[in-house]
Amino acid sequence: MPSSDSACDGALGFSWDSSRLQFPAPAREPKKPLFMLRRLMAEYVWDVVHLEGNAFTFVDVQTLLGGTTVGCHRQADAQQVLNQQRALDLIARLVADPSIHLGKDLALKIHAKVAFEEALRWGCFRTGDVRISGTSYVPPPAAELEDRYQRGLNAIERIENPFERALVYFFWGALSQFFFDGNKRTSRAVMNFILLRNGYYYLTVPGERKDAFDTMMVDFYETRQATTGMKFMLECQRSWD
Repeated sequence: MPSSDSACDGALGFSWDSSRLQFPAPAREPKKPLFMLRRLMAEYVWDVVHLEGNAFTFVDVQTLLGGTTVGCHRQADAQQVLNQQRALDLIARLVADPSIHLGKDLALKIHAKVAFEEALRWGCFRTGDVRISGTSYVPPPAAELEDRYQRGLNAIERIENPFERALVYFFWGALSQFFFDGNKRTSRAVMNFILLRNGYYYLTVPGERKDAFDTMMVDFYETRQATTGMKFMLECQRSWD
């Protein structure tokens, strides 16, 4: 496995110290991670949309996912909830399909669900520049994204520990901003594809930790150091063994 230093040269654009991280073991029962994903779907969807500032309560999410329209909410908020459900359903299907592998096609499939009718364009890389509010970090120009994706993916695939590989993908995707919108959501979804494919439980950032998550991400964008952020994500991981 490449060291954290050699894995994060120009290909990834950030660094981390894996010696300071303790990665969990896969689930004892191989089928249980997907079972728990489906069982806790409403909770995981609420976590995702709450991090985005969506006004839906957990009960509202349960109601909408159950097929009943929820009043007194913006249509855009309802769309975002349904998008996340469809994205998680897609991940569950793709994890079980041995023909699907980590790569650009997977990311585009997931983004097409995550950002449907929400981003300027969905299911494709952005074609213009973007900015991240609250930070001075400037994402790479659109013309560099194709090359950046392939070089970064090559570096990520050399990381032996699947949990570390998944976390690195998340921070790399969030830093690179491959899409006009939905970058963190898409990158966390791909992160969870990696985890589930390798027998780990789904990793959700609890909605009530939104402020801590936002602070962590701003610090990451400013410093391009991911060790603290990875520790935060590991603290969020739950085992159902």
